[in-house]
Amino acid sequence: MMEAWLDFLRSTQNVDGGWGFFPGKKSWVEPTAYALIAMHGAPGYEAASERGWKLLRSLQLPDGSWPPCAAVPEPDWTTALAVTLHCQRGVSDAAFQRGVAWLLDTAGIENGWQFRITHFLRPSVVELDPSFEAWPWRPGNASWIEPTVHALVALKKTAKLIDNPRLRDRAAFRVRQGEKMILDRRCADGGWNYGNRKVLGSICPPTRRLPLWR
Repeated sequence: MMEAWLDFLRSTQNVDGGWGFFPGKKSWVEPTAYALIAMHGAPGYEAASERGWKLLRSLQLPDGSWPPCAAVPEPDWTTALAVTLHCQRGVSDAAFQRGVAWLLDTAGIENGWQFRITHFLRPSVVELDPSFEAWPWRPGNASWIEPTVHALVALKKTAKLIDNPRLRDRAAFRVRQGEKMILDRRCADGGWNYGNRKVLGSICPPTRRLPLWR
C-alpha cells in the first residue's frame, strides 16, 4: 500500500519538481513539503525526492522564510514545513539557520501593544491571553492553532541541529510559549478549533479533537 501511495506521488510530480494540491495543478510549498516528507528515505524514489528538494530550496525568500508558492513571493507559515524537512534530511546550513531565525522572530499581532490595549478595553471580543507568543498564517495576522502546531514541530526538531546556545534557548522559550497558547485556546469540552474558544461571548465548537505538537 505504501509503495502504491509513493508511486502516485511520483506520477503526479510536476515538471518543476513540486506538487500541487491536486494532480496537474501548479506547485505549492505545502503539498510539496508533505510529499517530500513522505518520500524521504524510501528506496527507488530518490530522484523524485531530489527534484522536489531542489525546488523547495530555490523558493526560500531573502528574509529566510518560504512563500506559499513561486507566484506569491511573500513570507508564509509554510516556513515551518521547510524547516521540518531540513531537520528530517539533516541539513543545517545557512538556509536552515535563516528559516529558524524567521520562525523565532515571527509572532501573532496579539503580542503587540495595539491589540493589548484593544483587548483590555473590549475583553469580550475574544477570550485569550495575549501574552503568549504563537504563530500566524502570515506576518501581520493573529496567531492560530494550525500554524502554531507546525512551528512547534519544526522548532522541536531543530534542537539537535542548532549549535548556537542562545538560539537554542530562544527556540525552547518559543516552544513553551506556543504550547501555553494552545492550552489557553482549548475549547470547553477539551477539543480545539482554528483559533479561539470564545468570541463575542459565544462558545466556539471544536473542529480538532487533539493538538499535534507532541
